[in-house]
Amino acid sequence: MTGPSELTFENDVRQRIYEYVERNGTASPSEIRHQVRIDTGPPASKPARSSGLTAERTPMPVAQVREHLQGLESEGYLAQDGGTYRVAVGDDRATHEVEGGTVTVRPARHEDLADLAAVVEEVASEETYVDARTIAAVIDHEETPTRHNERESRVFFIATHSPDGGDAGTDDADGNNGDGGDGGDGNGEIVGWVHLEGLRLAELRHVAELTVGVVAPHRREGIGKRLLDHGLEWAGGAGYEKLYQTLPATNEEAISFLESEGWEREATHADHYRISDEYVDEALLAIWV
Repeated sequence: MTGPSELTFENDVRQRIYEYVERNGTASPSEIRHQVRIDTGPPASKPARSSGLTAERTPMPVAQVREHLQGLESEGYLAQDGGTYRVAVGDDRATHEVEGGTVTVRPARHEDLADLAAVVEEVASEETYVDARTIAAVIDHEETPTRHNERESRVFFIATHSPDGGDAGTDDADGNNGDGGDGGDGNGEIVGWVHLEGLRLAELRHVAELTVGVVAPHRREGIGKRLLDHGLEWAGGAGYEKLYQTLPATNEEAISFLESEGWEREATHADHYRISDEYVDEALLAIWV
C-alpha cells in the first residue's frame, strides 16, 4: 500500500491504531487495545487540582479492536503477520535461480531489522556507496523497515539466498513462484536489499529515492538486477513516476550497471563527497518508471 496515495481513515480511532502500528513496526491486538484507548466520557468527580472534568480513556472492548483491525486490513492499510499487525506493503515476492543457488526477493519484516542493518553496514563500509551509511543509521535508529505517514514513505525489499541443493521454489515458465523450501519462503541468508523512500510533499510525491546493494561475495550473480527490477515494478504499482539515486562518481561499476539498466546521469555535483581525504564528485542518476 505504501506510496504516494493519501491517508484517509473512517474515524479517529482507526487513524490512531494505524499511527501506533506504523510508529512501532508491529503490534498485537492486545497491545493495541491497551495502548490506543478510547474516551468513555468524564469521570464521576473532578480530578485533584483540576478546574474542569477530564475525559477518561479506557481500553477498547476486544470486539471493537477486532472490528477496527479488520477494517484497516480491508482498506489496505494494515496486514496481519503471525498474529501481529504491520503496515501493509503487499506480499510481493519473487523467487529466482541465480548463480550459486536461489534467491527470494520479498518485503523486509520487523524481525529482519538486525540482519538487514548488518548487510547495509557491510556494503557501506566499502566507502563507495555513501548513501548506504545514511540508510544504516536510519535502520539503527528506527524500529521498523517500513514507514508510511503524512511526512514520508519508505519500504525495503530484501534478497535472501539459498545455496544450490536446497529444496527451494523457482520461477516457472510464466514467471510465477513455485512451491519450495528455504528460498520459497524467503527465510535464507539476507544478501542484499532495495530501498525506496519518498517525501509526502505534493510537489515531490511522484519521486522516490532508490538504493540497492548486494554483499561482495554474492555480486555478479544477478541478484542486484533482480532487486532493481523488483523495486522498479513495485514503485510503478505504488504510483511513483520517477526514481533517482546518488553515488560517488568513483563508483564506476555501480554507475555502469545502472546505465546498462536504462538509468541516465542527470547531474554531477563537483566535490560533493570527501572520501579518504580526497574530494569526490557525486553522480545523480534517474529513471522514469
